[in-house]
Amino acid sequence: TKEVAQRRVLHGESLAVHGIAGTGKTTYVKSLVEELKSLGKKIDIVAKTQTASARAGGCTADRYVRRHIMHGACSADVIWCEEFSQIKTALWAQFNKPEGLRWILSGDLNQFAPFFDSWHGAPVHEHAFRDSSFFHYLAGGNRLTLVEGFRSDMELFNFYSSLIAGGYRFPQVLPEVLEAARALCNFKGPAVNNLVISHRRRVLLNRQLNKAFLPEDVTPVFIRCKPKRGQTCVSQNMFIWPGMELLGCVQATRKSIRNNVLYQVQAIGEDTVTVTQAESEGHPVQLTLSQVSEWLRLAFARTYASVQG
Repeated sequence: TKEVAQRRVLHGESLAVHGIAGTGKTTYVKSLVEELKSLGKKIDIVAKTQTASARAGGCTADRYVRRHIMHGACSADVIWCEEFSQIKTALWAQFNKPEGLRWILSGDLNQFAPFFDSWHGAPVHEHAFRDSSFFHYLAGGNRLTLVEGFRSDMELFNFYSSLIAGGYRFPQVLPEVLEAARALCNFKGPAVNNLVISHRRRVLLNRQLNKAFLPEDVTPVFIRCKPKRGQTCVSQNMFIWPGMELLGCVQATRKSIRNNVLYQVQAIGEDTVTVTQAESEGHPVQLTLSQVSEWLRLAFARTYASVQG
């Protein structure tokens, strides 16, 4: 139970918390982290992707390994690793170097394993970490599985939870699952979120939807963007207004703006735009119009490659 797991963590043990999306893993672990901090413990937070690390309040695992293990010293009492199933074997090998560390691992073992994972040239099986004694060692033999859904849309939660191993749709053939999905998701009209393959299609859809969702009760601000050579996600002209979401597009963190993280526009001044991290309690960040054009992108359409994290 959560209570037993909490008691073991506060008494100096490690823990793995897993469950599908919407079961409250991050919220639960955040409460454990706050209690550990109140006991004077130093907690470092890592995740493989910018999005997950920003949501948890930490940094990427690659950056942490470079700064604190390969070229520095790890002084943490506990490391919380969010979305642990995405960490590659080479990174785990680095994390295994410091002695005396305690771990809190949170993630979903039903998600994809790390893509193209290998060790000394040999491919690593996608279930290798899940079935390893190393996983058991990191978690201290303690594992908490969360199954209760806390998403606001329980109909959607019940559907995707039925698709994993143990769910009643898991043995069904794909055409039957698709038919059920189409019956559930019958929305018609322009969608706020769209997945595309090419950047050309991304730019086209973003332009169309940026105009389609223009609010009638608010005067939007037009930002002219000048694409620069070398941009992997080319900028484009856009209307912005309070309440809309924009996507971070930076090679390195700039004024708290991180790559592939969603930000919500809070206020627009004469020459500035104030944004906060979407679905987070992050502090407001004030940007100039030129910084918005350079570091943020329209988020109505995103490529499959960019949403892998």
